[in-house]
Amino acid sequence: KEYHQDHIVVNEETLRAARNVRDILTYESNAHTFPQFSPNLYIDISNIINKKIKLIKYNVSQNGKKYMETKNIKSLAKVRGYQSRNGDYAEGFEIIRMVSK
Repeated sequence: KEYHQDHIVVNEETLRAARNVRDILTYESNAHTFPQFSPNLYIDISNIINKKIKLIKYNVSQNGKKYMETKNIKSLAKVRGYQSRNGDYAEGFEIIRMVSK
């Protein structure tokens, strides 16, 4: 569950605009992970975790925040990798809608 008012509105409007999109996933934010977030799809990022961290540093408005520290980003990816049972590092997603092709 999200509590940031702007994030709630963007989420609602995105779902409304994507009503004809076949597949919709929600992602996990290092800043706002809530106990209600329960990933049911994992993507192995073991081969790109260092590139991800390097690219995150370009988001200068977030630099200096605890949740953007390399150790915290890697820790969450490590937990998701363990949960996925398919790689050292992973990102977790919740499937909102996924239509088989």
